[in-house]
Amino acid sequence: MEESTIIKKHKPFSPTIKIALGYIAFILVGTLLLLMPFSSNSGQSVGFMPAFFTSTSAVCVTGLYVVDIYTSFNFFGQLVVILLVQFGGLGFMTMASLLLMMLGRRISLKDKLSIAESLSDDNMSTSLKTIKMIVITTACVEFLGAVCALPAFLQYEPGNVGLAIWRSVFNSIAAFCNAGFDLMGGPGMTPFVQTPLYNIVTITVILCGGLGPAVITSVAKRIRGKEKITFNSKMIIYSSLIALFGGGLYIFIAEFNNPATLGDLPLGDKILAALFQSMTTRSAGFSTIDNGALTAGGYLASNILMVIGVAPASTGGGIKLATLVVLLASIKTTVSGGDEYSVAKRSINKKTFNKAVAILLVYILAICGALAVISLTDNQFTLEQLLFECISALSNVGLTTGITWDLSAAAQLVLIVLMYLGRAGFLCVVYSLVGPNKVNIRYPDSKIVIG
Repeated sequence: MEESTIIKKHKPFSPTIKIALGYIAFILVGTLLLLMPFSSNSGQSVGFMPAFFTSTSAVCVTGLYVVDIYTSFNFFGQLVVILLVQFGGLGFMTMASLLLMMLGRRISLKDKLSIAESLSDDNMSTSLKTIKMIVITTACVEFLGAVCALPAFLQYEPGNVGLAIWRSVFNSIAAFCNAGFDLMGGPGMTPFVQTPLYNIVTITVILCGGLGPAVITSVAKRIRGKEKITFNSKMIIYSSLIALFGGGLYIFIAEFNNPATLGDLPLGDKILAALFQSMTTRSAGFSTIDNGALTAGGYLASNILMVIGVAPASTGGGIKLATLVVLLASIKTTVSGGDEYSVAKRSINKKTFNKAVAILLVYILAICGALAVISLTDNQFTLEQLLFECISALSNVGLTTGITWDLSAAAQLVLIVLMYLGRAGFLCVVYSLVGPNKVNIRYPDSKIVIG
């Protein structure tokens, strides 16, 4: 009698696990390429940790680095970095789906579910159209950003047109993807603090990336008279503008007399630099002023703006503007004694509220956990400096007070974990680790005294 063989069918990965693993795959490929001697200026490998850190920062559209991109990597290495930024900005599922469409392959129902999950879209039927719209919008904004900012780079590097063009293209892609990488070789974007063209163009490109292609498309359709702007798009636009100008005003006041930041600039340049700092802290990571020389008020504003971040389904990070709006609305309802959460006469369901609370709590726990570790490994730095680095990493911002290079390998690994957690999604990573709650059990109510 023949023995019967039981073949166990492999359970397919859930959409959240696919997204989490997809970013890891991108990071590992990027690390391997940047590790190769042919990627560096010196012809020798930059080393595993610098390659791993840079690849993670690029895929997670952050902008923190432990070796200078311009002086450490040759053109090929720089190209790898900006392509990783582009892939990370568009998202793993978007890039994978785009590749399948280009090859003429059919996208399965499970893959469509993964795409919808990565885009924070509940409608699977429109996800492929959304991907095409994302790619077209990204290409158009990045092209226009590179063309418009080119005169500023030509003025900075008048004798090298090729380098100016490459810097402008690199800057535009990094700005739209909200990743603070640059090719300036050390000073960051501080040489452009008094260049209105660069500041205005870059703020606009960062804002477009932070709003997300869906919001940009909604506005474009309204301009063409095709349809009204969606409620979600209106909420994101209003909250983005409030954060931009509100944050800019506070930074302007806090840094007005600080000679190391805004103090020595003319009034017009002070206003523009304050607005740039307000915009870049919400995820982009470019620096036209020295973040290590900020006043206490400047640090406070920058940290808060980094936590807030930009719009959901955009290229940026943070807890996201919509999360903040939902939490503020819940506070208003709770204080007023109401039972239903709402925003602008629109009801917020319990699932959305619970998700917002979970995102904030996971964010706080991640920051506290990271600080607990690096406060022990790198106690030569102040808590203020370490907190700034941790928030910048988790919110995928890329700003630094200047200590990233000097952190220990253990602290750099902590930042790598934070960058990954911020880009792959707080709840996405947690879900991948603990799995779904398969059984819904109703327990007896219990009165717990809080507050």
